[in-house]
Amino acid sequence: AYLAADRIYVGDILQDTDNKAWIVNESVRYHNMFLEASYHYIRLLKQKGEDERVCDVCCRALELDAQETVFRLELVSTLYKLGAEDEALEHTTKVAELSETGLADKGIDEINRYYADFVGSSKQTERDIQVIANDLAKGRAGSGALFCDYEAFKSVYSTTERNLCRFNVPIFLAVVTVESIGGEALGDEERVGAMSSLLDIMKAGMRRNDTVAIYGENQYVILLPSVNYEQAKTVLERIKDNYYKKQSGQCRVSYRLAPISRQ
Repeated sequence: AYLAADRIYVGDILQDTDNKAWIVNESVRYHNMFLEASYHYIRLLKQKGEDERVCDVCCRALELDAQETVFRLELVSTLYKLGAEDEALEHTTKVAELSETGLADKGIDEINRYYADFVGSSKQTERDIQVIANDLAKGRAGSGALFCDYEAFKSVYSTTERNLCRFNVPIFLAVVTVESIGGEALGDEERVGAMSSLLDIMKAGMRRNDTVAIYGENQYVILLPSVNYEQAKTVLERIKDNYYKKQSGQCRVSYRLAPISRQ
C-alpha cells in the first residue's frame, strides 16, 4: 500500500486552484492517508530490522510535511541507532526550531531526551579524552631525552622513521660505551655507578625527541633524529665532557656514530 501511495501521492492536490472547501477536504484526506500508510510501512520495516529504509521513508514523509514530528522522531531515533549522530543532531535542532515557532508539539519531549543523551554522551567522550590526554602529559613530563628499554626503543625508531622518511630527514644512531681506562673488566659497583651517572647526564643534556635505551651491561644506544653528522657529534662530545667533569673514577666513555640508512 505504501509503495503505491508513494508513487501516486506528490503533495496537496490542485494547489493552483482556489481553496474551495471540497478541495481542502480532499487534500487533507489524501495527505493523511499517505502519512498513515507511511507510518504503517515504517512499523513493518522496523520489525524486519531495515533501519536504512526506515530513514528513507521518514525523509520522504518529511519532504511533504516538514512539521510532522512523529516521522522526525522516528528518523532521529533510527539515525542514533545507526551511529549517524551528526545527522541525528541536525534533525533534533530542526524540531527545536519548529517548537520555538509553535509548529511542532508532538514528540518534542522525546526529541529533547535524545538531544540530552547526545550532549551527555559527547561530554563523557570529551572527559574520557581529557583523562587520557592528562595521563599522557604526566607520563612525558619534564625536559630531556626519553629513556626506555630496547624493545620500546625499536618502536620509537619505527614511529620516528615513519614521520621523517617522507621529508628525507636523517636519523643518527649512537652507541655509547663505558669501560675502564686500563682495559680491564669493571667491577659491578663501579660499572653501575658509571652507567647511572652517564644516564643522568644524557637525559638532562639532550632534546625531548632524542631517545636513549640500555644495550648490554655497559652500553647505551641513542636515537638522534633531525640532525646532521656534525650536530650529532657535538651532542655526544658534550655528553663526554660533562661526564668527565662529574666523574673522577677509572672509567672512560667512548661512542660510535652513524646515520641509519633507509632501505
